[in-house]
Amino acid sequence: MKINKPNFKCLIIVIPFFIILFLGHNLKKYYTINISESLPRGLYRLEEPKNIQKGDIVQFYIPPKIEKLLKERKYTAPIVTYMLKRVAALPGDKVFIKDNFFFVNDKNWGFIFDEDPRGNPLPRLSIEDFKLQDDEFLPLADAYGSYDGRYFGSLKISDIKFKCRLVFSF
Repeated sequence: MKINKPNFKCLIIVIPFFIILFLGHNLKKYYTINISESLPRGLYRLEEPKNIQKGDIVQFYIPPKIEKLLKERKYTAPIVTYMLKRVAALPGDKVFIKDNFFFVNDKNWGFIFDEDPRGNPLPRLSIEDFKLQDDEFLPLADAYGSYDGRYFGSLKISDIKFKCRLVFSF
């Protein structure tokens, strides 16, 4: 009778695979990676969305009102279901447009473009679209030319899935 010896080469491959699979599945509950230029690229820790303040980076599902446009124009990868943006305005903040520049209170958040870099027209909202209700926030990005609330308006605070803290950037 022949006794089979364990195949250690197989174990060397299989065990790390399952460890990575287990860690990856569990880490995605607590961390996300941002590779877009909208905010600093890096690893973000996901936290409960409590006590949302201006300046916080938050994660929210892509709003249905813009999902089709994002996918058609390939602004995001097909598997992306959420966005990370900064909370730029909350109820009570003064939001206005001056000479095609977007302001929250006295902070200039950048130019509002008529077209994307490929020449596609971008949505144009009126200043009325930026009057925040008590349960809304305005998501904007730090990067020049980002597709954010300048083009799709405000969102419900309840749409925020997580508050995000940058752990390390790359």
